[in-house]
Amino acid sequence: MPLGFPEQPVRLARILEGLAAGGFAAVAPGAHPAAAAMVELVHGAAYADRFRAAVERGDGLFDSADNPLVATTWDAAWGAVEATLHAADRAFSGRAAFAAVRPPGHHAERQLAMGFCYFNNAALAAERLREQGLARVAIFDFDVHHGNGTQHLFEERADVFYASTHQYPF
Repeated sequence: MPLGFPEQPVRLARILEGLAAGGFAAVAPGAHPAAAAMVELVHGAAYADRFRAAVERGDGLFDSADNPLVATTWDAAWGAVEATLHAADRAFSGRAAFAAVRPPGHHAERQLAMGFCYFNNAALAAERLREQGLARVAIFDFDVHHGNGTQHLFEERADVFYASTHQYPF
């Protein structure tokens, strides 16, 4: 990320250090076979194609000033998607899971990146769990900011409950 930008690799490093100090092992699960289908379901194929093309062209921003692009942005965002889906699969099988991913995701709308978020990882996990057979999924979003993208993706649906606790006023 650009120098001085708040979304830096050190943020993820500190999260992983904290988890390790608590006795949790970090796992880099690799590719997920449902990643493309889940991204298409949540964001649409055109959005993913537009995002990838912006990175490949070397654009400096994607959709807003909060979403700078560098050569590895697509890989980082796609890796976050895959890790999130692996965590959802693990949770569905009854095992504990936590997807410590950067970039995050809860601000990403269906067709719009914002707030350092390119893909909405919480929404992708919820859709994956629904696809695997859960009748209802709850998303509890705890962050300084409200997860507007996640709320907007599910606010008209009864099968996904979204609750947010965030700092207000910011």
